[in-house]
Amino acid sequence: MRADGSASVEPRKADQTSSTSTPTSCGLSAWSDIALWVNDVVSFPKESRAGDYHNLAIVLQHEQGIGRDQALNDVCQRIEERLHEYLRATEAFQAEAVDMYASQTQRTNVPHYLRTLGTWLAGHIQWHLSTSRYDSVTASALSAP
Repeated sequence: MRADGSASVEPRKADQTSSTSTPTSCGLSAWSDIALWVNDVVSFPKESRAGDYHNLAIVLQHEQGIGRDQALNDVCQRIEERLHEYLRATEAFQAEAVDMYASQTQRTNVPHYLRTLGTWLAGHIQWHLSTSRYDSVTASALSAP
């Protein structure tokens, strides 16, 4: 928090988490950021027109004095970074599960759990890309390479 009461928007990095962080908590944190920031990208035009500041791209635009395109690019870059962190965390969690869980049933449920998280996230992104709720031009930014 700044002296004027405004919040600073610094990207959260996996290596900045507490020493007690686990692959599970790092993965879920990245998963959550991805889901929220995807919504921020596709809802940007609608929320910008409405004067809604509960959107990372709008906050970056105002905080950093950057334009719409740069703010959206910055959010997309953060999504990509968090996706890589999420994938690393899920790999680490799967590797640690062998030692973490005593029963074979628990160990075999880990891949199912991780697939379910991945499927939910993929469905969340797909819904944003296909819904008529948001501006299709902005949504297409998520599907760009």
